Amino acid sequence: MSSDDAASSEAEPTGPQCAEFQSTDLQCTEVFYTGNVQGVGFRYTVNQIAKRFAVVGYVENLADGRVHLLAEGEPRVLKDFLAAIAERMARNIFDVQQHTASTASQPERLTTFSIRR
Repeated sequence: MSSDDAASSEAEPTGPQCAEFQSTDLQCTEVFYTGNVQGVGFRYTVNQIAKRFAVVGYVENLADGRVHLLAEGEPRVLKDFLAAIAERMARNIFDVQQHTASTASQPERLTTFSIRR
């Protein structure tokens, strides 16, 4: 499979795929990290960082070489969480695409932060 095939098989959603919130104080952030982000402990590090913040969600590798992060939490907490990731993994991250929303729909309700795939 060529890299173009891999990229086309991973369609980016138009917005975050988070569960609907009862509180308007919560946000959902979806981030796509590009760079040297697979095979370097990126997901493990993000999971460790998440333990220091009141966030739920997941981090996963994509077939096209990017890492996908989905996180729910209070806006300030999300901002600090993403800043901590950016600071810790700065050498590995070449590009970041981020989508944030106050509400969106997802079939599952996230209750923890985890590593997927």
